Amino acid sequence: MWDHTGEILTNWGKDSVARMNSAKNAYVFDNIINYLMQKSAEDGLV
Repeated sequence: MWDHTGEILTNWGKDSVARMNSAKNAYVFDNIINYLMQKSAEDGLV
């Protein structure tokens, strides 16, 4: 059971790193952060 869970987490981690290394996804991620910060500023949260 634990070995299987570790395997799943390891694979998930590798997938996450691969996605983070993608320039396209980094661009999308930046846009999401910028959108959230702008939205927060408009709502007076920042």
